[in-house]
Amino acid sequence: AIMNAPIPPPSKLRTEVPSQLDKIVLRALARSPAERYASAEEMANDLDDLLAQLPRYDARVVAGKLEELFGSTRAEAKRSIAQTRSLTRNISLVMKLRSDVRADLAEQLDLAVGSEPGREGLPPCQFDAADDPARGVSSRSQRGLVIALAVIMLAAIAIGVVFMLSRSERQTVVKQATASALQIESTPSGAAVFVGGEPTGLKTPATLTGITKKQLSIRLELPDHAPVIRTIDLPPGGTATAQLALSPLNGRLVISELPANAGVIVDAQEYEAGELIPVAAGRHEVRVVLGGKTIVQQSIDTAAGDQGWKLVHGKLVRN
Repeated sequence: AIMNAPIPPPSKLRTEVPSQLDKIVLRALARSPAERYASAEEMANDLDDLLAQLPRYDARVVAGKLEELFGSTRAEAKRSIAQTRSLTRNISLVMKLRSDVRADLAEQLDLAVGSEPGREGLPPCQFDAADDPARGVSSRSQRGLVIALAVIMLAAIAIGVVFMLSRSERQTVVKQATASALQIESTPSGAAVFVGGEPTGLKTPATLTGITKKQLSIRLELPDHAPVIRTIDLPPGGTATAQLALSPLNGRLVISELPANAGVIVDAQEYEAGELIPVAAGRHEVRVVLGGKTIVQQSIDTAAGDQGWKLVHGKLVRN
């Protein structure tokens, strides 16, 4: 059974495999030696031709596209780290300034009290108000005034720091609010997503985030399907949804080497042996009928373009 079973194309397991590669692989694995490549050089030439048709991805282009899609998110993260460091520095500055102010106040009080008459030779700030009530009141007034000024200075510094931080946070929130997101869905799913003509590496369903543009041009590609291009309007700070349908590319199918007077039924539509049958790329149910009886019933996968199948030992195989 294994020797006679049809060889599945790679695209059956990986839908992103192009149909041209299917043809190369199936020819290399053909049952009949006459249908295989005559040499490795011939196969290499076909592979080179296929590679020449496929898009080439420049690392700089990919990096630029990642920066376009996620640059704002990365910038916000770096900005948050910088704000945290700035807050730490500001707190350290306030604490140092507080210590310096307290030291300056203590020094000024010592000088003010020590310079009063009768205080020569006495330790700083050792003054008994009972000795001279007037001088005690004056000293306390000076001390209270200096402390009040220090408190006002510290409060002003704290208010300035809070204002700067809150302003930075408001700017960050505004920028985050203006970034948009786009949810992309397709029928069928698994289509490759391109933005601005460049691949994103994503497949539907997919979500693009951190978009700062008002409009975004997207392109969906799926093997054996016509590509779809759409320009999507994005609401600032919101999420837009794009639901796109990809149409299968049409091909033509011919089934040969059938018994005389046999007919072919493809997806419940009857055709004559050797007739060119228009089909869309994908899976189809094929029956070979002879004398009103089904002699072969099989599901086959077709691609875009012309392709031939033939009946071999009761099985349909690619030409």
